Amino acid sequence: MNFSESGRELAQYLGLGEELVWSGTPRSGFVLRGCDMFLIPFSIIWGGGAFLAAVFSFHNPDSFFKINGIVCIVLGLYMLFGRFVYDAVRREKTVYGLTKDRIIIKSGLITPTVISIPVADLKVIMLIEKGNGKGNIVLDNDLANSDVFRSLALPGSGKRIAPALENLPDAEKVYQLILDLQKA
Repeated sequence: MNFSESGRELAQYLGLGEELVWSGTPRSGFVLRGCDMFLIPFSIIWGGGAFLAAVFSFHNPDSFFKINGIVCIVLGLYMLFGRFVYDAVRREKTVYGLTKDRIIIKSGLITPTVISIPVADLKVIMLIEKGNGKGNIVLDNDLANSDVFRSLALPGSGKRIAPALENLPDAEKVYQLILDLQKA
């Protein structure tokens, strides 16, 4: 999605006379994060254990064990595959915008959620570069923003994750733009 397309997505959220200085979207598709070095093997072990537990529970006459087996399989499948699909779809529905006064983040799979953060109020802006200018810009000093928590956040869990402009191809440029706007 280019500047004009992402700008059109955010047009209805702009105030009278407000203009976008920059707009963009996170990288789309399948994304591996640093925490996946731990989460993928853990997911495989969990998924295997869940499958074995489910097989044994189906031979038990008690319906509680059967339900437990199904829940374990569903959680195992989410950890193995679903979290990657959820993350890709979530990023596909996300648009970022920057005006002279605020940062706008529009996201949401079913119901659009719009976060507006005044640039002047930002106390912590953290650039996490991954190479070639790609990276994340975290707009808060919340430890819950780590990749592990972002990857494991279940849909609808309500877990508060610090606002971030993530998986940007031009993170350093956007970071400098935010700092310049703060100085102005």
